[in-house]
Amino acid sequence: MKGLKSACCISLALITLIAAAGCKKNPTEENSGSVDVEYEYVYQSKSDKTDGGTSSDNKGSASSGSSSASSGKTNNTKALSAYKEKAKKYKGTTVRFATWKDPALNEDGPVVKAFEKEYGIKVKVDLIGQTEYAFEIAGLIAADNAPDVYFSNNDWPHALSCLQPLDAAEIDYNDSIWDQGMFKTSKVNNKTYLLNSVGNIWNEVDCVFYNKRLLKEKNITTPEEHYK
Repeated sequence: MKGLKSACCISLALITLIAAAGCKKNPTEENSGSVDVEYEYVYQSKSDKTDGGTSSDNKGSASSGSSSASSGKTNNTKALSAYKEKAKKYKGTTVRFATWKDPALNEDGPVVKAFEKEYGIKVKVDLIGQTEYAFEIAGLIAADNAPDVYFSNNDWPHALSCLQPLDAAEIDYNDSIWDQGMFKTSKVNNKTYLLNSVGNIWNEVDCVFYNKRLLKEKNITTPEEHYK
């Protein structure tokens, strides 16, 4: 089981390397001709986070704010080489990936295929409905038929009953590709249970919509002013 867990983490590492960089545009204002409302954009970088750095829905594959993985290219290259070396001993094995969305029909499909080709490790997809995801996987664990990769989406800490600590995966927690906020959020009794990469395709941006002009007219402090 530990061997498969390590292979799983290697697969996750590869998947997250196709990260989509976050938004870094400057704050802008624009008018809507139909309703005459001003909008303003406030970018909050990862370093500005003070709550552990994860998004409000605690997705295991959603990271803190919008940030770029470019600063860690050197470290990521070194880490990827290490992962590739570890993966050699798992060539010819199978990793079971539990998810409710078929990779063949979604954005992670090409990555799964590339991973299989690169490492010679087959990925078996276990399609499980999202609403009963954790419950069904708990049943598979009880039946000694558990998948290797658990996709956590808005179910932490409930997912804890289905997970084992990431220590078994032998990952480098200091690798710059990993979202440190997720490590912190999913730590229980000094053991970490979820990992997430910086700038991956599942990243989300926290948004606040408000009528700036109306708040100004009523002399109400705007979210931008609170942020500053």
